[in-house]
Amino acid sequence: MSRRQSISKDDGVPFEVNVHPIISQIINRDCHVGESNKTVVRHVIAKLKHGIESFRKMTLDERTSFIEQCISQHRYNYREYVEVMSGFTRTTVNGDFEKEHLGPLTGKQIVALMRKHKSTIEQLAFRQGVPVKRVREIREQGLDEAPVVRDWIKAITGEDPGPMSEKYRVNNRQEEGDCCFCGYPLYVDDTAFEYVGSMYCSIHCCRKSRGW
Repeated sequence: MSRRQSISKDDGVPFEVNVHPIISQIINRDCHVGESNKTVVRHVIAKLKHGIESFRKMTLDERTSFIEQCISQHRYNYREYVEVMSGFTRTTVNGDFEKEHLGPLTGKQIVALMRKHKSTIEQLAFRQGVPVKRVREIREQGLDEAPVVRDWIKAITGEDPGPMSEKYRVNNRQEEGDCCFCGYPLYVDDTAFEYVGSMYCSIHCCRKSRGW
């Protein structure tokens, strides 16, 4: 009963999932993203030609596939909703959302951070014990290594940014959750970041959660 429907992953690369177009149509038309998976599955079953009887006549494998398709489409819709309401999208054409935030601090980011915290070049040079010339170089070139980035952020903001984030992959349903800053849903096989005991979808959200 399944047909392949292309859906874009959060890295911008299309992948194939077995979602029947009828299931997709019903969920897109009738189901709100805030509803539970169970509610969505029951609703789609009720929309079958003979309702629950049609579902009962399916084999175990067909029923399992049917439920998985409903959940997959519902999850995709929820992600899309979060993206729109948050004012950003991960399904960009070039898929650069993660790349642009996984990297170190750029010169522009450092300048912006210094302006936000009213930190002058001379003050930063004194705090870091480096020449003013070195601060100017960093403002142009940026910083590469995570431990160095952490030290400079502390010097600029005057606050301990906390431990460095740990990147990991969500391995099972029990580990799934939402980003503690932007609310982006993280599911099995997604990349997540653990930072000061919380779950985040990107380094960007880790930083923003601390106000830097």
